[in-house]
Amino acid sequence: MKWIVKKVIFLFKIVFVLIVIYITIAWIPVKYAIREEDFIKYGKFILLKGNYDTGTGWSKVGDETGFYNKDKVYEVWIEGKMKPPKISTSFAGHQKVYLCKVEEVSELKDIKGIMYQAYKIIEWYPVYPIIRDPTVLPEWVYPTEFINIYDISDEPVW
Repeated sequence: MKWIVKKVIFLFKIVFVLIVIYITIAWIPVKYAIREEDFIKYGKFILLKGNYDTGTGWSKVGDETGFYNKDKVYEVWIEGKMKPPKISTSFAGHQKVYLCKVEEVSELKDIKGIMYQAYKIIEWYPVYPIIRDPTVLPEWVYPTEFINIYDISDEPVW
C-alpha cells in the first residue's frame, strides 16, 4: 500500500513540474505589444487581424488614423516571408491585431476571382492586449503585454 502512495505522490510531482515549466515558458517574451496611444511613433502602418473565415486570411482593420468602423474593414493579401503569427486557430477564438509597417504592392492579387489589395510586411508588432484562447490553464495565467514562444509556434502547445 505504501508503494502506491509513493507512486501517486511521484506522479503529482511530475505533473507539478510540467505545469511550472509550461507557465515559465509562457512568461518569456518574444515580442512586446504596442499600445494604441503609442501607434503614432510608428509612422505609416496598417492594422491587420487574422480572419480564418475568408480566402485571404487577413483583414485590414485600421491604419495610422486608428481603427476602422466594422463596415470599413476589408480583406487584404499578405505577400513575402515575414508574416505575423495567427495566434488562434479556432473559428470562434480571439484573433490578434498586429501593427504592420508595410510596402504596398502595386498589383492587386486575384484570389478565386476576387481582387484584393496586396501588402509586403516589413515589420510587425502585436497590439495590446494579447488575448488568447486558454489551452491548458485559465486565461489569467497568460501574459497580455507580449507574445511568447507558444504564440509564434505553428504547432499546438498541448
